[in-house]
Amino acid sequence: MKTSATRKLLTEADIIILKHRVDLGVPLNRACKLLHPDISNVVVIRLVNWHTELQECLKTEDFEKYDDMYNSMFPPWLPHDQPDEACYNGEFPYGYWSIDA
Repeated sequence: MKTSATRKLLTEADIIILKHRVDLGVPLNRACKLLHPDISNVVVIRLVNWHTELQECLKTEDFEKYDDMYNSMFPPWLPHDQPDEACYNGEFPYGYWSIDA
């Protein structure tokens, strides 16, 4: 599956900040609205869960899956908006980004 639909992504630093605030007792919805009021809670929950899965890949030494997920979640153009010519191939976050010319 290939899509050029715009994805809302967060930098890894922002995801880590969200997770830290949640660990301190801040509800995820509130932490999300404080840091990124323009992104839905559903998207944030998915990104946080995928980041946790990403960390588990390191623990289990599944480096191939880690690389695929990391490159999907944190493409080189992030923290800027997704370029118009960027397409995602596969099921996020297990696929890859391509730039269609």
